[in-house]
Amino acid sequence: MATELGKVIPDDFPRQGQLGTVSGVQPKIPARRIAGRFVAGLTSEELYVRYDNCLDLVQQLTAYTQAKLATMPNAKPGDLLARVRRSAESKGWDVSRLEMDWIFSKVADRLGSDIPALPRRSSLAVEDVDAPHIETLVERALRGRTD
Repeated sequence: MATELGKVIPDDFPRQGQLGTVSGVQPKIPARRIAGRFVAGLTSEELYVRYDNCLDLVQQLTAYTQAKLATMPNAKPGDLLARVRRSAESKGWDVSRLEMDWIFSKVADRLGSDIPALPRRSSLAVEDVDAPHIETLVERALRGRTD
């Protein structure tokens, strides 16, 4: 997929929205007004920034894991990759679960096809929900309002 700026983001890169929670009794949909439209989730520019960040992490983590494998000849690549992932998840980086899955699937691909895929998280988190339709819901909800 190409953004408005002509930058290409692969189809397998996660495109989940940046959903959040808002307290209160009334149901709420977190959205922002950008150029007169309500937008829930990421703009194409924000998505590209996240993709570029994740791609950089793929390159860095691949190099790091290759260097570790060179210094640890008895290490199994799959075991080392799992350790690197646990360490990366503990860093507090601004990376969603789906993006972390994508990053490590790419690192595993670059290290070789003999490395088994790392297990994906099985729990469903709010960030795992694809919500491109929320903008339409917000617009419908506000049609009757005059503010």
